[in-house]
Amino acid sequence: MIANLLARARGALQFLTVGVWDVRLEELPPAKAWAFWGARIANLAARGFIDDQCMLRASALTFYFLLSIVPVLAMTFGIVKGFNYQETLKERILAALPRATVAPADGAEPGAGGNVYEMITRQFFDSADKMLQQTSGGVIAGIGFLILLWSVFRVLSNIEGTFNVIWSVRRGRDWKRKFTDYTAIIVIGPFLILVAGSLTAFVTREVESAKETLTVLRALDPVMLFGLKAARYIFLWALFSIIYIIIPHTKVSFRSAAFAGVIAGTAYQWLQSGYFQLQFGVSKQNVIYGSFMALPLFLAWVQISWLIVLFGAELCFAHQNAGGYEYEPEREAPSIAQRRRLAVQAAQLCVRRFEAAEPPPDAAQISRSLGIPIRLTHEILHDLVAAGALSETARGESEPVGYLPAMGAERMTLHRVVELYESQGAAGGASGASSPETAPVDAALRAFSAAIEKCPANVPLKDL
Repeated sequence: MIANLLARARGALQFLTVGVWDVRLEELPPAKAWAFWGARIANLAARGFIDDQCMLRASALTFYFLLSIVPVLAMTFGIVKGFNYQETLKERILAALPRATVAPADGAEPGAGGNVYEMITRQFFDSADKMLQQTSGGVIAGIGFLILLWSVFRVLSNIEGTFNVIWSVRRGRDWKRKFTDYTAIIVIGPFLILVAGSLTAFVTREVESAKETLTVLRALDPVMLFGLKAARYIFLWALFSIIYIIIPHTKVSFRSAAFAGVIAGTAYQWLQSGYFQLQFGVSKQNVIYGSFMALPLFLAWVQISWLIVLFGAELCFAHQNAGGYEYEPEREAPSIAQRRRLAVQAAQLCVRRFEAAEPPPDAAQISRSLGIPIRLTHEILHDLVAAGALSETARGESEPVGYLPAMGAERMTLHRVVELYESQGAAGGASGASSPETAPVDAALRAFSAAIEKCPANVPLKDL
């Protein structure tokens, strides 16, 4: 019995990891093709979550978040203060906190005790207000503002770096792009959150007021309650989708971002509801124990929230690039010879497109043309650019970068591309010490390279 169950479990695991890649989706009925497509996305997301060390990266982001929570609040309050909404934002944050009441100690003043989350949050507010006051006026205040801005930028930069790892983007935004993009996020983000919270509260208040005069609305109370709850989900879906589009330094399709945003936003809302209920239940059973558990539960909530964000990023990547992983069941690392051949093919494709006066291909187009995964494509293209065989070129503000030959097409010979690709790396690296014993090897390799250079098969890539 147990052996049979184990055999079935192994068979199911083998199918989910290998079998889903052994068929072409266009040859299946629509319903079955959708099932295989979903299994492939789940497979890629789970593998990427492990390979990209998302557990470790979520812990690092949690650490950076806790270090920067006061500077972020100070920056947010400074922005909304210009709209006279600082106190309104504080009220919205406090209203969203769970209820974890602490009983007053013996001999304490009347009114002592209260919601532990509210007390902790108010301490954060006080620290943020003090930091904001210290950065208003004077040279020292200007330096303080720069430090405050750097702290917020540092958090966003770490988030972008993690997303770029998931998307196999080795080069992030330059400082000019970081300044403009991050400033837009810092300015617009708090305003959108405030508008969304105020809009929900406004609609709720107006509906409650209208129900007193219009009896027909009372019958629709369950429908309106469902609509208000759905609005919260829709806002989270939109927020997560925007994050998955803006943060990575690459082009992300709206469909993929929306797909991941719906799943991650729903999971986050469920986590938040469960976290509030858990904290309320613990505090209700034992007030003192619940007070001590407030901080560990908060840390666990932040950690799991980052895990949801990163898994959503993996889902977004898998949704956009699942087609590039077909016929890759075991996903073994390519050999040196395979990588060399793929590098030559990628360079040849770029040369031919350039010679034909066609737009330079991007990584996704090269991946589809060569039939290799997008991650491997990014690695090979990065090495070719670093070696000086290819050059990146901008194709538009919202378009991914394209790739052009870095030299004349006649000079892009087979041997030159292979030599550049294989010699790519830091100069003076771990090349071994030169000695009389290694001199014959070095001489033989130079002669071998010279012989290949004169070989009749060493022709320009455009002529292959």
